[in-house]
Amino acid sequence: MLIAPPADPGAYTLRFARWLGLSEAAAEVMHRRLERRYAATLEAYRLVERPPGVPTLILHDRDDTRVPIADGRALAAAWPGARFVETRGLGHHRILRSPAVLRRASRFLTASLLAPRPRMARFLKPTVLVPSRAIGG
Repeated sequence: MLIAPPADPGAYTLRFARWLGLSEAAAEVMHRRLERRYAATLEAYRLVERPPGVPTLILHDRDDTRVPIADGRALAAAWPGARFVETRGLGHHRILRSPAVLRRASRFLTASLLAPRPRMARFLKPTVLVPSRAIGG
C-alpha cells in the first residue's frame, strides 16, 4: 500500500529542491548524497518499472502539491492489479491523518493479511536447518 508515492524519486528530488529554494549545485549535492546513502542511483528506485507482484492499493489526493497525482495514477496504470483511490481536499500531509483514508488502508491491509495463500508443493517448502554439534570439538 502506498500513499502519495512519487513514481520517479530523481524527479521528485528536483521538485523538492526547487520547493526548498536550493541552488542547482545544492540540489545536485543532495541527489548525490541520497544515492551514496542508499548505495544505488535514484533511477534504480523508479517505481513504474518495478511492479511489486502483490495486490497494491495506491491512495493519492487530487490536491497534493508535493507529489503530483499523475505519479500515483502512473503507478496504478503500470502495475497489474493495482487499485487506485483518489481523495480530494487532503493534500500531501492531511491524507495521512484522514479517518476515511486510515479505514480504507486498514481494511485493505487486513484483507491482504487474511487472504488465503496458495499452497506450496511439499518439495518447495522451506527447510529448517538445525546446526549439529561438531565431532571432536
